[in-house]
Amino acid sequence: MEIRQSARVIWNNANQLRRVSYRVGPYLRFTRDAIARGVNPFDLVRTQFPLLLPSASKPPMISLELTGSCNLRCDYCYTLLAARPQGIMTESTFKRVLYNVEKFGIERVRLIGGEPTMHPQFGDFAARLAKVTKYLQLVTNAQWKKSELAEAIVRAPIDLIEVSIDAGGRDQYEESRQRASYDLLLSNLKSLSDIKRETGSKSTLNIRLMVRPSNRHTIAQERELYLQWADVVMPQLVIEIKKLNNSDDTFSPLHIVEDKFPVCTLPFKAIEVKWSGDMPLCGPNDYDDKAKRIGLGNINEMTIVEAWRSAPMRQYRNAHRRRNSASMPACKGCQGI
Repeated sequence: MEIRQSARVIWNNANQLRRVSYRVGPYLRFTRDAIARGVNPFDLVRTQFPLLLPSASKPPMISLELTGSCNLRCDYCYTLLAARPQGIMTESTFKRVLYNVEKFGIERVRLIGGEPTMHPQFGDFAARLAKVTKYLQLVTNAQWKKSELAEAIVRAPIDLIEVSIDAGGRDQYEESRQRASYDLLLSNLKSLSDIKRETGSKSTLNIRLMVRPSNRHTIAQERELYLQWADVVMPQLVIEIKKLNNSDDTFSPLHIVEDKFPVCTLPFKAIEVKWSGDMPLCGPNDYDDKAKRIGLGNINEMTIVEAWRSAPMRQYRNAHRRRNSASMPACKGCQGI
């Protein structure tokens, strides 16, 4: 039994390596930048291959949802699910986040959404977070219409600015991202690049290039285009997601699934804090299926570390390590992360 479990761990981590192999260059850049800013190298390795290493005593990273709302409707995004609650993080809840990040020394915070820049206090929140964490990241669609947002992002500073863009040019971009403007995207990328240069910013601007089977051949051309403004262009496959994709033009999941239970590393990598302060066991399942929602608690009532060490988190981490499907019922039918 021990030999079988060890073999699974090795195979699962080999699959993880295969899954990220085409993004090795960008990951090395991000890793170098994070270490230069004081992030523990061991924790960076742990988040990529957590099944080979002991679990962290505190979250290596926090995914912080400032708002559940988004200004776009991408055909592969969880925002499309009607079950996703809408709202914005209050000042009092944000102060609890700041307290936890500083008290427990959380070295990485990643701003997610929804679209984080839609929060009316985005610039202020980002600047305050940058003072208490070593590495601040942002995932954005760069569709903001307020010119001051680009300056707020760079000056916060946000260490890793990730702009999600669909490959295939103007038509594919605007078809995949309903309500988006390709011209506005390029204008905002240029603004970010100009402000970075003028201020001598060390922020890294990464283009997360969302690639489909039909436009995979355009990667080299797209990389050349976006490197006018960006530091890195990282291809990312548009994966088929249950209940979301309305097209056959997506890639099949690369994760190994045994008995319809994925090999998932999310419970080892990060904890998500919703705009409401809620901390779910799994963000995707929290949107997808009410029956699978498992709450760890609310940051207004408990600490992040208490949620990280809670019974459900320990249960699901152990279940994924041992491939014990009976102990991770909420994972059934998921694609894994």
